[in-house]
Amino acid sequence: MDSIKDLLKNKDFDVPSELESLKKYVLENYGYEPYVRVTDHSLSVHMHTAADAGVLRMNYGQVMQRCQLTRKLYIKISEPRH
Repeated sequence: MDSIKDLLKNKDFDVPSELESLKKYVLENYGYEPYVRVTDHSLSVHMHTAADAGVLRMNYGQVMQRCQLTRKLYIKISEPRH
């Protein structure tokens, strides 16, 4: 059985480039850095207002292409996290 030390030694702790590009896109276009949850197959971006989420949904294809996303993108509305 592997020890926790051995398991963590082989773990990749780098931030995915998709995450950084999506946060940068929202910061440039909406003026704030969103909370983004990453799973193996998806990204969930939490927008501060319904209006921002709606505009982002309308630009879904552009966001996927510009940010070079390979995972499914879920757009959610939530209050800002501090």
